Amino acid sequence: MKRRLTLLICIACLCLCACGADKDDNTLEKIRDANLNNVLQEKGQTVSFRTDNYNAENEIESSYVYLNPDRVVYECKDRVEINEKGDVYGFDNVEQNFYRYLFLDGSYETFEVQVTGYVWNPDETVLSKEEKDGELIVRAQDGGEETLANMAAMMSYYGFDVPETFTIINEYIMDPETYEINCYNVYANFGDEDILLIKSIRIDNPKAYEVDSKITDAINAEDCRVVTIIADPGTDDEKVYKQTIAKGCIIRMGLSMEYPSLYTDEACTQEYTGGADLNKDLTLYTVHEHELL
Repeated sequence: MKRRLTLLICIACLCLCACGADKDDNTLEKIRDANLNNVLQEKGQTVSFRTDNYNAENEIESSYVYLNPDRVVYECKDRVEINEKGDVYGFDNVEQNFYRYLFLDGSYETFEVQVTGYVWNPDETVLSKEEKDGELIVRAQDGGEETLANMAAMMSYYGFDVPETFTIINEYIMDPETYEINCYNVYANFGDEDILLIKSIRIDNPKAYEVDSKITDAINAEDCRVVTIIADPGTDDEKVYKQTIAKGCIIRMGLSMEYPSLYTDEACTQEYTGGADLNKDLTLYTVHEHELL
């Protein structure tokens, strides 16, 4: 449960949202397109953000994201995670283990952490826009049942007494020419006040990030094993996915909505529940969800 809540928190930290502007307003699309990792990397930029999450006692839990043309790094109390153009690996501080991801088609796109924090949400709408002190300030309101449910779970985790009805207001502070985010604040409104939940600030001239050699040495050790996932085995649509990891380390499976489960047998009748020997090769199977109906 704690890991699931941590994921919700990370998602909430990364979801910037918006309500009630002209239907032809494309502000959110401009923000989305300007702040994608690959756009910033293609520009050769080095970007970093510090994000502070506030609990009900106004205590702070922080995370840090760093991007350069070659990698994106995410650090929080639970993990250090490095993304080198789709090769995602790191160290889990909770489980005290090194890991690397194996992604199926489509799963990486929904996984990727955007360094600025912006995630496109079609239920967002802009509340207001103004230029002040050389910056563009956009206020927006969250929308969508799933997004609000995730935010409610995050607030409960941080000790807030969450009412049945609330709104989430996001404030984006950006360069008015490029629409690159410099800062954003996320507020919850319970009816009588705005409560600061998240503050994310862009760091000027960040230092070059050096990945800890303990992580890279462990992940890339010569004594390794291979994890294989075969999708739609025995059919014309069969695809094979492989990932290599040092023995004793974990392969995390990046599944998708189309392929939500893993099986130990080719017929996909025996669901995989974990517990594999971390010193041996492993072959698993998956099948498109429509085949399970």
